[in-house]
Amino acid sequence: MAKYLSRDLAYDLITPETEPRLRVQPGETVVVDTEDAAGGRFRTYDDVTLEKASVGYPNPLSGPIYVEGAEPGDVLIVTIQSIEVDRQGYTRYRTDGSGLIKDWFSEPRVVLAPVIGDQVLLTEKVRLPLRPMIGTIGVAPATPNVDVSEPPGTQGGNMDCPDVRAGARLFLPVFRSGALLSLGDVHATQGDGEISTTGIEIRARVTLQVDLQKGRPAAMTWPRLDLPEAIATIVSAGPMERAFELACREMILWLEEEWGLSRSDAYLLLSNTGGGRVCQVVNIIPTIRYLAPKASLPPSDRYPTR
Repeated sequence: MAKYLSRDLAYDLITPETEPRLRVQPGETVVVDTEDAAGGRFRTYDDVTLEKASVGYPNPLSGPIYVEGAEPGDVLIVTIQSIEVDRQGYTRYRTDGSGLIKDWFSEPRVVLAPVIGDQVLLTEKVRLPLRPMIGTIGVAPATPNVDVSEPPGTQGGNMDCPDVRAGARLFLPVFRSGALLSLGDVHATQGDGEISTTGIEIRARVTLQVDLQKGRPAAMTWPRLDLPEAIATIVSAGPMERAFELACREMILWLEEEWGLSRSDAYLLLSNTGGGRVCQVVNIIPTIRYLAPKASLPPSDRYPTR
C-alpha cells in the first residue's frame, strides 16, 4: 500500500534542518497532495484583490520525505507515475519587477483557469492542452539553512522543467542523510521559460516511486531525467549561455560514462541530434534542459525507449 503525505503539512520554506514529515524505504510508492503556488489565495475572483495580486508568495512544498539508507554521494531516483490536477488553477503576472517583460503592464493580473477534460480554459477563446508537470522538486542541499526551492541548483528545487511529468524518472544527487525530498508548485501546463513567473498553478495529487542508487556516477553533478523518448540533463546557472554549456557538458559526460561513447563522438552526436530548451528564466537564475533523443543513442537496458 502506498504511503500518503497531505498538503495540510506543506511548508512555505524547507531547509536541510526541516524535520521530515514522512519516512519511506527505497522502492516504496508515495501519494503526495500539493498546494498551489499561492497557497490557495486565489480560489474565486472575490479573492483577487490588488494587494494579493501584487505580492509574490513562496511555493508551499509537501515534505520533506526521508528515504531510509540515502546518504551523501548517492542518487535518489524519483519515478513520477501520475499527476492528477484539481478542477481549477490560476495564472498571473505582477508589476513588481518580476517576470521577463517589465515595462508593458501597469497593473497586476490574475486569471482563474478551469480544467475541462484534457484542456485548460485560459479565456473564453483560448484553451490550452492539459500537460501536468511538477514545478518544484528537490532534495535538501548541502549548504545549511538554504531553502530547497530558491534558487534552483544541483539539489533540484524550483526548476520549472516541463519534462518533470508523468512517465519521467528524475535522478537527484543526495547531499544529506535521508535525501529529504520535497515537492510542490504543480502546473496544469506551462510554456518554456515561464515568462510571466507562473504556469497554470494548481493543486494536485502526485503518485511517485522513490528508489535509491548507492554511489553517484563520477560524471554526475546536476539533476538528470529519463523520459520515454529521450534523456535530459537539467542545469540551473547564470547567465543562460553558461547553463546551456553546463547542460551540454553534463550530457557528454553521461554518454561517455554510461553509453561508452567518446567525448568527441558524443559532442558531434549532440550537435546534430540534441536539443537545448529553456525551463524557466524568472527564478533568480535560469534553468536549461538538454535532451538527447534515445533513437539516436545505442540501445540501453537501463534507459529503454518506453
